[in-house]
Amino acid sequence: MYGAGMRWNPWLSLLVALPGLALVSTTTAAPPAPSASTAASSPSLVAALDHLKKAKAKLEAAPDDAAGDRAQALVATDRAIVSVERALGLAPPAKSGSKGLDSSSIASTISAQKATLQKICFQPYSAAGSANVKLDLRIGPSGIVNDAVVLDQNGGDPRIGRCVVGQAWWWKFQPSGGDSQAIVPFVFVK
Repeated sequence: MYGAGMRWNPWLSLLVALPGLALVSTTTAAPPAPSASTAASSPSLVAALDHLKKAKAKLEAAPDDAAGDRAQALVATDRAIVSVERALGLAPPAKSGSKGLDSSSIASTISAQKATLQKICFQPYSAAGSANVKLDLRIGPSGIVNDAVVLDQNGGDPRIGRCVVGQAWWWKFQPSGGDSQAIVPFVFVK
């Protein structure tokens, strides 16, 4: 089932059970417990949230590994927890008075990614012509992308926009004092 060099990661498979949930940024404040009406209307999400929190506790107790799988699994689990909280209407409030990244900090990180996007996201699908992709990024205080959505794509293969979103999830911005949002246009010319 798995080819040479591939290995199964049980922690990342947790995310397969939660498709289609929008991710939001995390804060240090603990979210409130699910209300009775929310819990009654979404028992599977409440169970998933409980399962993810238990998995996070096990990951935090596990020793670090040389490949960094534990750290990546912790980030993925945190994102999944926030996703379920958002679906339940429990997304934590933004910190008051906190300041996110300025536009120049966001622009410098994104400009470093443009060559990679051209090679990975545009060249394989360039037969359909040029494309303009507008991306909505939500960046948490730790610098991790918490949400990435294509707002609009004009021209080109639709897989270009999906590829840009997939790449955006891996971008790491500098930490800041709060949540940040950026609407970023990408122009791919054949």
